[in-house]
Amino acid sequence: SGIQNVPAGRALLIGNHSGQIAWDALMVLVAMVREAEPPRIPRSMVEKFLVRQPWLGTISVRLGQVTGVTENGKRLLDEGNLVMVFPEGARGVAKPWFHRYELQKFGTGFMRLALEAKAPIVPFAFVGGEEIMINLGNIQSLARLLSFPSFPMLLTPLPLPSKCSLRFGAPMYFE
Repeated sequence: SGIQNVPAGRALLIGNHSGQIAWDALMVLVAMVREAEPPRIPRSMVEKFLVRQPWLGTISVRLGQVTGVTENGKRLLDEGNLVMVFPEGARGVAKPWFHRYELQKFGTGFMRLALEAKAPIVPFAFVGGEEIMINLGNIQSLARLLSFPSFPMLLTPLPLPSKCSLRFGAPMYFE
């Protein structure tokens, strides 16, 4: 709901992160393509570790995702893109079940980017992602070995059916 709040032209879509895999980003993408008038494809800023992975990084880049650094965000906004950012990063996506629906500590780089680019921030909330893939905890030693931010112990290897919702808020402008 609220997709009419996404303005035409450049903007930052800022939302919570959940679900072990970027189901939230996929749902935003689907909503923007199927529900927005006119349809749009948001560009995502992703964690550095993702684009460094041999096959996953290649897929990510080919899908239009960029490493989450200010220079890339500024360039995308200057080109008039809709840019999606999850400020919680890997901490939000990898949180264990007992921390579901809790925002994790997040950076403020998105705010500096919005101010510098004079771009509106459109907040969004993705609810239901915590039930898609239940994380019982993280194996930090294995994560370090693989150079991942976390390595989850999942209840099931496949996504579970889950009722999810996506809500876009009104755009916010800052000076």
